[in-house]
Amino acid sequence: MSALKVIQLGVGGRGRAFLKALVDDGDFTHAAYVDPNPASMAEAQTIKPLDERLCYSDMERALAEVEADAVFVVTPPHLHTAHCRAALSAGKHVLVEKPFTKSLAEAREIVEMAERLGLTLVVSQNARYAARVQRARELIEGSAYGRVCAGTVIKLGYRARVHHSGEDAHSYLWERGVHDVDTLLHLMRPQVARRASARSFNPPFSPYKGGASAYGWVEFDGGAVVDLNLSFMSHMKRNEIMLECEEATVRLDGGLTVHRTDAEPETIEVDAGRYRDSVRCVLDSFRDGITKGQEALTSGRANLQTIAVIEALGRSSTENAVMDASV
Repeated sequence: MSALKVIQLGVGGRGRAFLKALVDDGDFTHAAYVDPNPASMAEAQTIKPLDERLCYSDMERALAEVEADAVFVVTPPHLHTAHCRAALSAGKHVLVEKPFTKSLAEAREIVEMAERLGLTLVVSQNARYAARVQRARELIEGSAYGRVCAGTVIKLGYRARVHHSGEDAHSYLWERGVHDVDTLLHLMRPQVARRASARSFNPPFSPYKGGASAYGWVEFDGGAVVDLNLSFMSHMKRNEIMLECEEATVRLDGGLTVHRTDAEPETIEVDAGRYRDSVRCVLDSFRDGITKGQEALTSGRANLQTIAVIEALGRSSTENAVMDASV
């Protein structure tokens, strides 16, 4: 199979990860770069040089002039909807960086558009593919410790440099919460999120407009409830997921451990060599969607659940009510 030709929209920031992933790649090749920032374009040329005639400052010209199979949308989140629409309208398969969109209604629209046109749409939710997450997923999927009945997600750190969510009412949820929630949903399968509640708030020393921290919970159709403690404004770092199963607690932090009531914690060895790089996982699923018609775990349709939960958490805080989180 010849390499799929890709127009990459956005080559700075997160776009660098895709540039590096496609160096000497046999599945994808860059047909064009698109970025209005000259500095980002210059840096891209140091990572993966491309004929300057194939470097564009606007998407419309690239779509009109370059032969390509797909578009990588790696732009600021508020532009994702428009850029996905444009790429799909041009008949291109789309891989879009998270968050898919910042609206469940818009996400549904894009998914339905892709399906109507027979095009593959994948969201780059790569955090779920970290080696220790994949190993934990194997244990849970294999029912090694029984059904998950409850849990806790803690993600704390100090992030004073405002990113794309700086003006959002719920900045943490839309910028990093999409990874936290997507990873949780992945670990909880086949249980499906049904309701959610949260208090999204902004500490007084936060440079964000709103919602740099959030406390909340997500309830699943099997009855499990998982609580959330999330913040950009904590002076300590902590990254932990604890899932309370029927027979043990599965804990992911810097590693993976299993805790039983009357036994010492068991360290689960995670052989990182067994697992593909997280970006590679996303790219492989995108390739398989295009060439084999296989729906990815992070397809646009599958990712609607993540967007639904994030939107429900934000609305819950705004409206002071428990929200439906189903798609």
